[in-house]
Amino acid sequence: MAMTELEKRAARMKWDPPAPVSDARKEMPKSAFLSPSTRTFPYKVLIDGQWVVSEPGLKSAISVANFRGNTSISARASKMLENLTSDNAEHSAKDIANDFLIHYGILGMKWGIRRDRDSKTGLIVRERSADYKETRALRRKSISEMSNAELKRYVERMDLETRYKKIESQNISKGKAVANNVLKKFGDRAVDKAITITLDAAAEQLKRKAGS
Repeated sequence: MAMTELEKRAARMKWDPPAPVSDARKEMPKSAFLSPSTRTFPYKVLIDGQWVVSEPGLKSAISVANFRGNTSISARASKMLENLTSDNAEHSAKDIANDFLIHYGILGMKWGIRRDRDSKTGLIVRERSADYKETRALRRKSISEMSNAELKRYVERMDLETRYKKIESQNISKGKAVANNVLKKFGDRAVDKAITITLDAAAEQLKRKAGS
């Protein structure tokens, strides 16, 4: 069974290479080592049938290379690590942008309102749902004017709107926490790139949604 993306990410963050003289080490492909000829400085892990670069593996290689005074391996691993963390920031930024748009939709969207464009003028037309219209009409009535069925529908709708707003508030807090983790993990340089990509991705999706 193929691994999920979450499982792949977790596997890439683990680092437990085989011992230097073990059979498992000998079975690893030369491409999994920064020094293929000597089969030293491993930096890849086997995930779902493929050998992929490991961030902890590169950090380990840098540490060992510095200890042994191997500046060429250390420099190469450091460059690869820089590129890898930058790519990770890019993917994380796109995920954040997608999550943001999934949770919050089009800028200015209201609960109970659907957006569309007039086929002739091209202008955005706001179409309120039947439930939304009914609830707002009932709001103008006093309790004594409502039937039991109307009062029940009104209470249910207001309860749903309250619960929805609470969930959205929680999503915003989670989004802020994710963004803060990205900032802490990848540093200023990667963050600048991540922010740019986030804004570009968000703008592109907003254009597609507005034009649909």
